Amino acid sequence: MVKTLVTSSLESTWPKSGKIIFLGKWCCLFDRKDKWSKLDYQISNFHWDDRNKFQSDFIKLETTYEEFLNELHPYLNKLHKKKYSKRFWRILIGPWLYTSINIIYDRWFMLQKVISEEGELNKSIYKDYKTALVSSDMDDFNSKIETDQWNEALYSLIINKIYKSNFCINFLDCKKEMLPKESELEENFFLKFLKKISNKLANIFSKDSDVFIISSHLSLYKQFLLSLKLNQFPAFRFKDENKLKINKELSERDLGLPFSLGNTDEFNLVLNKTLMHLIPQSYLESFEILLKKTQVQGWPENPKSIFTSNAYNSDDKFKLWAGLKVERGSKLVIGQHGGNFGMTPMAIHESHQIEIADSWLSWGWKNPEKNNINPVGNFKSSFKVAKHSPSGSILLAGMTLPRYSYYLYCVPIASQVEAYLNDQIKFAKCLPNEMLKYLKVRLYSLDRGWNQRNRWESNFPRHISFDNNKKKLINSFKNCRVFIGTYNATTYIEAFSANMPTILFWNPNHWELNNLTKSLFLNLENEKIFHSTPESAAEHLIKIWDDVDSWWFSANVQKSVKDFKKTFSKQNPHVLNSIKSCLTS
Repeated sequence: MVKTLVTSSLESTWPKSGKIIFLGKWCCLFDRKDKWSKLDYQISNFHWDDRNKFQSDFIKLETTYEEFLNELHPYLNKLHKKKYSKRFWRILIGPWLYTSINIIYDRWFMLQKVISEEGELNKSIYKDYKTALVSSDMDDFNSKIETDQWNEALYSLIINKIYKSNFCINFLDCKKEMLPKESELEENFFLKFLKKISNKLANIFSKDSDVFIISSHLSLYKQFLLSLKLNQFPAFRFKDENKLKINKELSERDLGLPFSLGNTDEFNLVLNKTLMHLIPQSYLESFEILLKKTQVQGWPENPKSIFTSNAYNSDDKFKLWAGLKVERGSKLVIGQHGGNFGMTPMAIHESHQIEIADSWLSWGWKNPEKNNINPVGNFKSSFKVAKHSPSGSILLAGMTLPRYSYYLYCVPIASQVEAYLNDQIKFAKCLPNEMLKYLKVRLYSLDRGWNQRNRWESNFPRHISFDNNKKKLINSFKNCRVFIGTYNATTYIEAFSANMPTILFWNPNHWELNNLTKSLFLNLENEKIFHSTPESAAEHLIKIWDDVDSWWFSANVQKSVKDFKKTFSKQNPHVLNSIKSCLTS
């Protein structure tokens, strides 16, 4: 009997009977278990569960990215009648290009894998799937790639372009379920108004030669002081949230790319047929509209330097404007905007930032192979010692990542996130009831369909309470005796910087480290700060529960934390002067 392939959690594409192959765990939502658990199904193994394959694929895809950028930038110049440099196009389209290449490879490989295992398959596909792939700009693209609708459409595209002969296709009429969902997040009207006024004041009082600052990751107070040190008006600029609208005049995307890389690599041929279906309209049909918007927004003509920590990725107006200014000699400075940077052997978004920046400001780490990295120190943290309660709660901070893979770096990918979430449950189950009642869980602000709260409540219907994740993390420290960090990113660095008693645990196979970082984590592990299993972390917490502070403030533990901070959260009392030097030199 021919099996039916299911590629997303959109249940309208599921068969009503027969054997099912779910392409991955992303198809099986936690809160729909009563539905899918009753089906005759199997789940295909995720290819990047083999992390050796993940590492070799990462290297290959970095090369592919550079090859396609080499071909795309002259193609887009010709299309738009421009003569921009490769660096300009890297700044503008780089985040989209490397993300799309990583995504298409994953979706293609999983389809290829299941076809080789099963042969002929059934598949339900919506007739008008191509429209679901269209995004107006990079913001829209980043939002859509996490959705079931967009990913269902991408699988449909690859099947129709590459594997049509391997499937018996049932075409479906478009249903409401397949239509893109509008964001429910609406910014506070008063806050929106204040940002608009601030942007206007910045345009009025700034000089054309001032250092341009936007999305710097500095506090408003620190940015104010930095402006004074630069002898310029303290301008506070905020991202223009007015979206580009979808342009109904679609270019000839179905024709594929008009160039060949001169080899017969199968994946390159797949990219040639699919990549242009994913390009945001701001780089293609609406490029001139975007260009005109950057010309009338009132930003300076000749900034000496441009400083950002966040706008490099999805703010197309900023990226196009910054690219133009870099063409004319302005210096692009990018600041570190979170933890994990400098720690891993593979991170395409980190490599991209360092490549486009004249100067990249780290929180303390260096790379001898990259001369443009300046270890100015952690400019986000106040390093104010946290006031905590020695008899307080256990604060556990969790996170989520998209259910579908996106750009590659050393984190749990796609279905591996479920194993990460299950490790947190394992940790809690190891605690005795008298400790469990002290556990307070800080859910991640983006749920992404992982049903974080339901997972906790179904396992611990009486004992678990939840922290207010809308307030700052450091404010949550006040009522807890120990912080539990479960992922390698910003939260535990905040805890270390505030000298908050901290225990860490995560699966090191999903959070690979480079050699520099391994030695520092080994020190943390020796002092029982870091644990590679939830059981080990829980065992240590039970042991020190009655006097956490005596353990945390012991000489060896404090030294281990201090040594770690020297590299990844350096306290520099003159950090603003260091940033000024990078902006003006």
